[in-house]
This record gives sequence, structure tokens and C-alpha cells, in this order.
Amino acid sequence: MLYTTRAIVLHYKKYNDKSLVVKAYTEADGLKTLFVRMNSKIGLSYFQPLTLLNIVSYKKENNNMQNLKEVSLAEPWHNISGNIIKGSLAVFMAEVFIKSVKHEEKDDDLFTFLETTTRNLEYAKDIPALFPHAFLIGFSRFLGFLPTEPPEGATLYFDLVVGEFTSTIPSHPHYTDSTETALLAQCINWYLSEGAVHFHPDKGRRELLLLRLLEYYKIHIESMGTIKSHLILKEVLA
Repeated sequence: MLYTTRAIVLHYKKYNDKSLVVKAYTEADGLKTLFVRMNSKIGLSYFQPLTLLNIVSYKKENNNMQNLKEVSLAEPWHNISGNIIKGSLAVFMAEVFIKSVKHEEKDDDLFTFLETTTRNLEYAKDIPALFPHAFLIGFSRFLGFLPTEPPEGATLYFDLVVGEFTSTIPSHPHYTDSTETALLAQCINWYLSEGAVHFHPDKGRRELLLLRLLEYYKIHIESMGTIKSHLILKEVLA
């Protein structure tokens, strides 16, 4: 059966010289694997991370692998493909997404979140240095472990297991110290205020905060594995 949908590319690998296996999150059917036969009309440029496509695919019941029939750009991302910082952020977002989302079912809100975040990246004149941090916080809501909003009073710790700020030391080793807790609270407040709160930590503190957020993800997604693309961000984000 043929069906048409929009799809956001996450990752591809070469099957052979003329074919690809592509992971994509589709609007109509959730997470899917596409088998792509390349030709003069279908090339690698369509399958870069977070490219937004219109696809026509053969859908087989009880088979996650689908044969791609037709593809076109739903909305071209000229800036992401031509800017090393934006391109690196797209790779990071796609890697986190594909290692975090395990269910194949469609989720309209999740698709909209990924599409909107990518569009914001494409059209941003000045890329916030905390863009990857904001993505991780926002994405965690769809994964079921959004951190609680920081309380008004001072807290010394953030419990990475339950996702809550606390004034007492948790009974396990997965928590932040007072300095890290203050940094995380500021970042969450910055995210919730959509950047209205002034918060621009230096590069070293941003790197520490990103590592803590990735640790938070690994605690809540046991099969996530190691995110490698954040090392690229260390080099390209001043």
C-alpha cells in the first residue's frame, strides 16, 4: 500500500553504492526505516540530519522497513546545510532523538516539536549558545522526565533520578552539587522564560551543564548509549 507523509530525517547509512537505509520520524506513522534506491532524482542531499521531506512510500503491515518511492523537500533548510554551527546542532539533535525515541507510533505533538525546533534553528539570526540545552529540556517533556520547575527558595541539589530539586542529599549518588544545581536552575528558568531571563554562562559552565543534562537522559533512558556529537559542539560553540 502506498502512503504519503512528511518525514524528518534522523540518520542514514549506506546499504551499498546505490542504496541507503534511512531512519526518519514521519508525521503519519512515527519512527520508520526507509530503504532508498538512489538515482538521478534521489541523492544523498535529501537525507542530511533533520531535513524535512515529503515522501511516498510502500507500507507493509508488520514490517518497519519501507521502500521509498518518491521524495521531495517539504521545506529546504539552506542555513542548516550551509552553516557549520547549525549543521552540528542538527546532527546533535538528530542523534539524541534517534537514541531516545524507542516507540514507533506516531505522535503529532512530538513531530511538531522537532519540526518547530528545526525551523527555529534554520531561521535564527543569532544562535543561542544554550540552544542544545534548551532542546534537551524541551524534548524531555515528550519522554516523560521533564525536570520540575526550580523553587523560589534556595536548593542545594537536583536529584537526577526523580528530576526534582531538593534541599537534602538523595540516598543515591545521582545528584548535582550546589554549584551545578544553581546552574541547572538558571538554565531551566531561562528556557521557561523563552530567553527573557538573562543567563549567558561562559563556555566551561555551558559544557558542564550539557554533560549533566546528557547524564540525566542516560539515567532515564538506559539503552541510550553515548552521545558522540556533543564533542563537535564543544569545538564549534564559542
